[in-house]
Amino acid sequence: MLTKVHYSGKPLQPPPNNQYKANWNDLKDGEEKMTWLVMQLFLEKSPLIWEILHDITDENGGKLEIRREFERKRWIRGGKYTFYDLKRDPKQVRQPLALLFFLFGEEADASKDGRECTRCAKINSQGPVTKCLVVTDEQHLKGACTNCYWVASGDRCSFRLEREVHKISETEAQFYKEVLMDRANWDVLPLTQLERLKWQVVEEKERRVDERHGKKKKSRK
Repeated sequence: MLTKVHYSGKPLQPPPNNQYKANWNDLKDGEEKMTWLVMQLFLEKSPLIWEILHDITDENGGKLEIRREFERKRWIRGGKYTFYDLKRDPKQVRQPLALLFFLFGEEADASKDGRECTRCAKINSQGPVTKCLVVTDEQHLKGACTNCYWVASGDRCSFRLEREVHKISETEAQFYKEVLMDRANWDVLPLTQLERLKWQVVEEKERRVDERHGKKKKSRK
């Protein structure tokens, strides 16, 4: 299966004697790193992961093409730069799913030209990679970027919220306009009235999600 994965136009090859290095820090070049990442996916037991891998392989004439480099994100912890940890929760499928779509997914217009969601744009934002990526497959990540989905914040990703807002009807827009009339500073934006309103809804939805998550955290104490 590994040789069906292409990186920089060439199929990946297993290391000598199939001796895979255990730690990311031991890897030297891009091909070694990509082989290591792909093997993390191939070790997954989730039927969903394998179903998607096979679907992508079939769609691409029997091969998996790695679409982009996996550049690990650095962030500050305890006053020092460190890389975001790649360890995952074995009980969850979201991290390998995010990795799968980051490596093999087709990029959606939302994140092209360097656009970032509001969470990835923050200093010390969470997620394993420097690139904020939204893929065209909306069935699984539902419009969230792979970083947000990786850290279980897909429902708070502004790209996902933006996608949901664009589905609202003008009747719903009028309702939100009446509810959110007191929210300040939107008139200064060079947008149409409806577009300003849509962004108000994004902000309001994000606030409500954050509030709901905050209540959950408090309830666990």
